[in-house]
Amino acid sequence: MKTSEKECSIEGCHNHGRTKGLCPAHYVRLMKYGDPLAGGPLRNRVAPTKCSVKNCNSFSVAHGLCAKHYARFRRHGNTETIGGKRAKWTEKIIDDNGYVLLPIKDHPNSRTGGHNGGRIPEHRFVMSEYLGRPLFENENVHHKNGDKEDNRIENLELWVVAQPKGQRPIDLINYAREILSRYELDEEKFSGMYRKDKKQKLRLIAAQ
Repeated sequence: MKTSEKECSIEGCHNHGRTKGLCPAHYVRLMKYGDPLAGGPLRNRVAPTKCSVKNCNSFSVAHGLCAKHYARFRRHGNTETIGGKRAKWTEKIIDDNGYVLLPIKDHPNSRTGGHNGGRIPEHRFVMSEYLGRPLFENENVHHKNGDKEDNRIENLELWVVAQPKGQRPIDLINYAREILSRYELDEEKFSGMYRKDKKQKLRLIAAQ
């Protein structure tokens, strides 16, 4: 007797659809998790394709989307909107000290640990981008007008807290070479960065 067999109703799944139009594997997921797409793509005979969302390397499970982006599409009608608790990790926040924090996890100057882990103070990020390198631990960024939320490069100045480990002449020579190699090429970028009332203080620090 000939039977009529249709494919699973989940796009990209070529197994035979049975109960509720789903193949046995997707039906089990539906019963267990409430979503036939939970758990990522199945190991079908056809090689899975990548998610159609730009820069997403996950495999497609439905409508050309991975499980994460498909869930967003079902919930919000698009693949970009992030709801609930995860939304805060895509937005700027103000920490307890009044500094603006950006959600950039992979930056070398991003904070680690704690409830602000995976964020970077915006003023340090702006200075890092301006210099074209990560900031060193002994480099501080100050706001000229005292407004911690005004993170225009025009309102920022870089200060260094550093002393050589010893006072022997060879230590001072090595320290001087380190400072020159670190800052000499960026001398033009520092021109005009500092408030006039602090230029003399900067010279004194550089001479130490």
